[in-house]
Amino acid sequence: MALEFVNDDAAYLRWIAGHPAGFVLNTFHRHHSPSFLVLHKADCFTIGFRRGLKYGTLTQQRYRKICAEDIDDLRGWIRSQVRADGLFSGHCSKCNPLE
Repeated sequence: MALEFVNDDAAYLRWIAGHPAGFVLNTFHRHHSPSFLVLHKADCFTIGFRRGLKYGTLTQQRYRKICAEDIDDLRGWIRSQVRADGLFSGHCSKCNPLE
């Protein structure tokens, strides 16, 4: 089951802390763009809170996060919300979620 986090950095951070083996789909805040559906591992440093990052930037400003334990749940979310093929537009080169 995929969970969507919008305007709630605290809940999102709790989810990734509790599901380090899960996956996160990063997409735009205001709309679901087929050209920006980037897959990450939940423990990827690029999508978590880190030094220098202002609170609110993870799910409240430019981005929203869709999280799931299983990568196929994210593909299902894409099929139901964005595009019928269920494909990611890309994946993070730092955490390599498809490996």
